[in-house]
Amino acid sequence: MGKLLNDNSLYDNANKTILSIQQTSSKGQQMLNNLNTYTAKLNQEGTLANDLVTDTIVFNSIRMFSQRLQQIADTTAVLVTQLKTISSDTTTSIGVLMHDRKEGTRIKATLKNLESSSKKLDEDLEAAQYSWPLKKGFKKMEKKAKSDSLKAN
Repeated sequence: MGKLLNDNSLYDNANKTILSIQQTSSKGQQMLNNLNTYTAKLNQEGTLANDLVTDTIVFNSIRMFSQRLQQIADTTAVLVTQLKTISSDTTTSIGVLMHDRKEGTRIKATLKNLESSSKKLDEDLEAAQYSWPLKKGFKKMEKKAKSDSLKAN
C-alpha cells in the first residue's frame, strides 16, 4: 500500500489501464450500437435479407432454382461424358469426323456441292416460272393461293 501511495509510476500505470479499459468499453458499446442499427435495417420489410428470411415464396423459388441448376449441371456432366465416349469411338459418325481427316474433307466437299446444287436448282426453278410451257401452270397456282387466302380471311 505504501508503495502505491509513494510511487507515482504505479499510479500512472493503473490510471492508464483504467483509461484504456474505459476506451475499450466505449468502443465496444459503439460497436454494439452499430450492430443493432445494422440488424434493424436488415429486419425492415422489403429488404432482400428480410425477404429471404421471412418470405417462404422467395426462399422456395431460390431453392427450386438451385435444384434446377444442379439438375442442369448433372445433365451436362452426363452429356460431356457421352460426347467424350462417342468422339473417341472411331466407328461412329462423329468419331470418324473428328479423327479421319480424309473422310472429314470428303464430307465437307459433299456439303459444299449440295449447297451449290441447291442454289443452282433455285435459280433454275425461278427461271422455269417464266418459260412458256410452265408459265400458265404458275399463274393458276398464284390464283389458287390468292383465293385460298381470301377464304381464310
